[in-house]
Amino acid sequence: MSSGSSSLPILQIQDSGSNLEVVLISGVRKNFKLHEIISIVQEEGAEVINVSLSHNGDKIFHTIQAQVKVSRVGVDSSRICERIQELMIS
Repeated sequence: MSSGSSSLPILQIQDSGSNLEVVLISGVRKNFKLHEIISIVQEEGAEVINVSLSHNGDKIFHTIQAQVKVSRVGVDSSRICERIQELMIS
């Protein structure tokens, strides 16, 4: 990860079966409405269990931890990634 904010935003999604963690790192000039990201995660079949937001220098870290609602159905993390990336562009 670079120290400058030119490479922001950064999106990381870790899918470990029934658990999902979404980390979005943005700059202070391009912040996201956290409720929009939470809505995407929920609409794609995960139940949000923890949300945190922290600020470090010129970066804002959004972290969402979720669990799959129906384990046999699962969650398509690539679809979540696509939808959040669309949000980041707009």
